Amino acid sequence: MPGAVRACFSAKRTRMQGTKHGRASRFTVPHPCCPVQPVNSVDRVLMDAILWLKHKSKLAPPEQAGLKSGSGIGMKPAVGEVDVGTAATAIRRKLAMRSAAKTMRHTISVLVENKFGVLTRVAGLFSGRGFNIDSLNVAPTQDPTVSRMTIVTRGDDATVDQIVKQLNKLVDTIKVHDFRDGEYVDRELVLIKIGVNSQTRAEVMQITDIFRAKIIDVQQNSLTIEITGDESKVEKFIELMRPFGILELTRTGKVALPRS
Repeated sequence: MPGAVRACFSAKRTRMQGTKHGRASRFTVPHPCCPVQPVNSVDRVLMDAILWLKHKSKLAPPEQAGLKSGSGIGMKPAVGEVDVGTAATAIRRKLAMRSAAKTMRHTISVLVENKFGVLTRVAGLFSGRGFNIDSLNVAPTQDPTVSRMTIVTRGDDATVDQIVKQLNKLVDTIKVHDFRDGEYVDRELVLIKIGVNSQTRAEVMQITDIFRAKIIDVQQNSLTIEITGDESKVEKFIELMRPFGILELTRTGKVALPRS
């Protein structure tokens, strides 16, 4: 990026504002040349790219800059100017596609000693890196002193591999396995309460039989169903039950074992 543009974007004024704890907090005042104040890393990358495109368009016609003249914000720009709205949309789309391509779903099995505080330390490794845990299942194994944690999360391979290495370094960790597709078998149990009446009761029972689920409780206006299976089976059953009205639902989360 040209030095003049970088200096324009980086020109900031900071103010100090006291807080109730006696600390000072900093906040950035936007520069007049910047149309939007960036609030996160993605916005900063976006603003850098827009300012660079503006500078590039002043040096060359839009055809050479790889952009088209036109307006996405209600005003036709002069020859050689950049349609900032169109450029911003295109850049955001590319950043989102790149981020989605790097993010995958991971199923991690962790054998730990059955002690207090272990779950907190394991979950802290994920929260510290901004990863949400989609599901978490913890229960003792055939050895009462050992528990198995099955964690389902989303993230890029490099970061998850780093988390697996740090999980192995915990004192209470015995073994960590990041399962890949086809390397494991998994199941999940779901209890779901469906609202029914005299017209819909038979149809709900028929769908339950097709999925080999079980009706474990029958009330005048509801049925409680138990279904066990892999994630795709459970999700399909829940989707078919939505039109009838789901009153309550609880899931155990995925449990998994390696094939070999």
